[in-house]
This record gives sequence, structure tokens and C-alpha cells, in this order.
Amino acid sequence: MIATAPRRPSLARVVTQGKALPDRIVLYAPPGWGKTTFATGFPRPIFLMTPGEDRLVRLIEQGLVPQTAHFQDLATSFLDVRAAVRDLIDLEHDHQTLVIDAATGAERLAHEQIAIQHFSRDDGEADWGEHGFNGFGKGEKISANQLWMPFLQLLDDLRATRRMRIVLLCHSGTHSQRNPDGPDYDKVAPLSKQAWAFTSKWADMILRGSVEVTLKKDDPKSKIAKAKAQGGNVRILHTVGAAAFDAKNCHRLPPTIRLGEDPHRAFDAFRAAFPKRQEVSNGHGTTHDLNGTGPRTLATVGATTAAPPDAQPASDP
Repeated sequence: MIATAPRRPSLARVVTQGKALPDRIVLYAPPGWGKTTFATGFPRPIFLMTPGEDRLVRLIEQGLVPQTAHFQDLATSFLDVRAAVRDLIDLEHDHQTLVIDAATGAERLAHEQIAIQHFSRDDGEADWGEHGFNGFGKGEKISANQLWMPFLQLLDDLRATRRMRIVLLCHSGTHSQRNPDGPDYDKVAPLSKQAWAFTSKWADMILRGSVEVTLKKDDPKSKIAKAKAQGGNVRILHTVGAAAFDAKNCHRLPPTIRLGEDPHRAFDAFRAAFPKRQEVSNGHGTTHDLNGTGPRTLATVGATTAAPPDAQPASDP
């Protein structure tokens, strides 16, 4: 195949509309929050699972989620992860959403590959110590630049070629955040610092899941009584970031969405939070969403064709 030179910007190729591609979504939350259950609500999902992340299979076996398409074998190397995505690009199928469960595990596989390739000991085993992969963050930086960033580009190829939305499920972690205007502080983040820098820029939507916490004083009448945190069962979805965590959305969602206590109803609450479409003419024979979200503000969340607000997301039999 003869390579085609990239085109330069030209007035002969000026457009006014976007490509209306499905969303690239990151959802991160603590263990047990219900990330896997939540992701089964996206239209026609197919799950790619990494070691230790086979909860979908157990949920299906217990009848807690619908039968959902998934790669039968776990991805046990980063090459496996890339090969699965490549299959979705090259082979015919009717899946509409790729869910990687979990991207945290996929990054770990990338780290293992870099550790063997760049930080092997004399016995051939990976050196994870301060003189190896973990020394001054060298391994994470190499992994992010040589493997993770190209992987995000591969996911973009899948999104463009098959018009699939991408959902990355992640576990919550923390980074130390440097603050030029004051003391440093901890920030919640699901991947290593460099990989997260690439991923947070790449994603159209970053959703942070948490559980509602209330504070209760030991002695309500005392002014110096200590407050204790009491966890609840109400799941919260953050769609706008703060100093302590990253979140964003391109659909003008409310900053926080209460999803309720039942994880199996959480996705319905998420869909219900999307604003209704209000279209106005742009004066050129086409219409735009008054909310600024274009054709992606739909009940199916990220789909490129219209659906009624009460439409149920399709799932594979």
C-alpha cells in the first residue's frame, strides 16, 4: 500500500460540522462501587478483561447483569490487549462499545513489558527496584511514552474505523500534586502520573465514582467534638473536576449525579441526567444543539444516531 502524504490546511477543505464520533469515556471509582455493572448499560458492549478483573463473568453467572459479550480469554500481556483491539478494527462485528476492564490492569501489563525490555536483571527477571523500573519514575515514563500513548492512538483508530465508543474502567489511586501557589497535596488519579496526563487529555468524558459520606460529631453539643465519617450506600458520579480529582464532560451534565443505592439502576440515573436536545438553525440549512452537545447528547450516551429519551440501551444476546 502506498502511503498518502498528510494534507495541509487549505481553504478548499473548510468544514463547519464535526465528525460526531462516539465518546471516549474514563470511569474510575473504588473497588465495589459497581463500575462493571454500570458499563454493561452502554449500547452493545464487548468487554476486554485483564488479570483479576473477571467480575463480569461472575455477574453474568449470578444473573445480576444481562448476558454481555466479552473476550473469553483474559489479556495476560500488553500485546494481548493491543491484539484484541486490532481484531475489533479489522474483523466484522456489530459491537458498539469497547469496555476495557480495567485500564489500570492494562497499564500494569504495559509496565511488565517495559520492565522486561529495559530493566532486566542478569537472570532475565524484571528489576522493579530503585535501580530498575521504579528508579526516579523511569519505567512509568518509558511505558507511558512508548506503549500507552500509542495505545490511545490505536483506540482512536477503532473509534474512527468502527465508530465505537471507548470506555476505560479504572481503580482509584493517588498522586502527589505539586502546587506552585502553596503546599503540595494528594490528588485522586487512576493511572500513573504520565499515563494519566495522556489519558485525561485524550478522554472526552472523565467520570469519578464515589459513595456519599456524612460527618457526625461524637457529641453534637460539644464545640470541640471530633467529626467521624460515616459511609453510605448512595453512589455519586462526579462529572466536573476539583482540586482533589479530575473529571469532565462535554454534555453539560450536572457536576454531581446521585445514582442511588442500587448499582443496577445507576446507569439509568446517569442517562436521565443528560439534557434534552434543543436544536436551532445555524442559518446554513443545518441545525445545532442549543445545549452545545451536538448529536452526542442522546439516551444511548455517545451514540451517533438519535434515540428517544426512554430508549433502552441494546445488549448482545
